[in-house]
Amino acid sequence: MSRSGNCRTLLTICYSILFFLNTAIAQDKELPKKKPEPKPPQPQFFVPPAVPTGFAGKLRIRGKHLKDAKEVTTTTEGVEITLLKAETVGVPVDLDATKLGDTAVEFEVKLPQDFEPGEVPILVKTPHGEATLSLLVLDKATFTLLKDDPGNGFRNALPLELGQTIAGGIEEPRDVDVFAVALAAGRPFVAETLSARRGSPCDPHLTLYDARGRTMASNDDHAGSRDARLEFTPPADGIYYLSLLEAHDRGDESFRYLLRVEQTTK
Repeated sequence: MSRSGNCRTLLTICYSILFFLNTAIAQDKELPKKKPEPKPPQPQFFVPPAVPTGFAGKLRIRGKHLKDAKEVTTTTEGVEITLLKAETVGVPVDLDATKLGDTAVEFEVKLPQDFEPGEVPILVKTPHGEATLSLLVLDKATFTLLKDDPGNGFRNALPLELGQTIAGGIEEPRDVDVFAVALAAGRPFVAETLSARRGSPCDPHLTLYDARGRTMASNDDHAGSRDARLEFTPPADGIYYLSLLEAHDRGDESFRYLLRVEQTTK
């Protein structure tokens, strides 16, 4: 075959390939795109993580596939719930949307004044399904829902009574919450968080200091959980300082925690 014949053959092959590609692209454009299957709601955690007995106010549930929620309700008698809004929410650049959740529902809840501590099943309904998440209710005599962010240094430390549980939050990266607690010598002291076990993305790290700023004890993860548990027996009476930070220096309005402190008898 002559050189010109080879060239014509190659051109014919190239034109055929281009024709095939253009036809395939055109057909692909004409095919209707398959919409993703709608998924049922996946509530992950409450903000705040717990409420006191007799509580009346706003709560949020963060999770996945919640933006189409049409109803938030409960089967617990006497508890009143009103859905306020369901929406898509932002996720900080350095955080994982699958763990933090990119949707939320906000609602008002009113508990009877004589409501006992325990758990209340909260049901979220969307057109694509429903799911339940349990709200923790703690005794208002020993539980405080913090309204202000604790100080981040010894001078601004928030006084914390023994036998109390508080609900706080790490609301921005590298935030540190510091608490002052009076301890008696020789009596075992325990500080424990409840965050990961309630679905929160917060990974608390606890450190206890004496009045001179010396580290007495610290703990990050305890017993296979991202929650922390610090144990220490003070050698002397005095004010000690307990710091709580997020182990990975993360934080936003969803990084909430529960913290309980107690000191046993000898």
